[in-house]
Amino acid sequence: FFQKKHPKSADKNEFSIKWVESLTDLESYCKEDVQATFLELTVWSIATAIKEVKPACSEVIVCGGGGHNPVLLKSLSKHFSRVILSEEHGYSIDFMEAMMMAWFARQRMSEIRLNLTTITGAKRPTCLGDMYLP
Repeated sequence: FFQKKHPKSADKNEFSIKWVESLTDLESYCKEDVQATFLELTVWSIATAIKEVKPACSEVIVCGGGGHNPVLLKSLSKHFSRVILSEEHGYSIDFMEAMMMAWFARQRMSEIRLNLTTITGAKRPTCLGDMYLP
């Protein structure tokens, strides 16, 4: 995953307990060390990906569950001069994905093609999803 070129996205199939167990015997490590290692891997992967795309980036806006993790936020601040929550811009950290999906649905219902080629690797702009009406 780390050697893949952008755009790329990871999901639960990329990094799972099975993946970790294929690399090492988890029982030989204390749980706190395993969690700390995962947190640092997460921070490193976020910082590295951002710097690959925007080398001069100095500010990161965080949303999602990570926004509730003060250790993650502190660790991110080692890589960026400013780490803020999306709430500072008026967007709940807990509902960002839901708001995004609602916006995607609105665009689809309006038959507006989205140009996500640089994000998803799609070949052309397209309408996302399907509509099933009674």
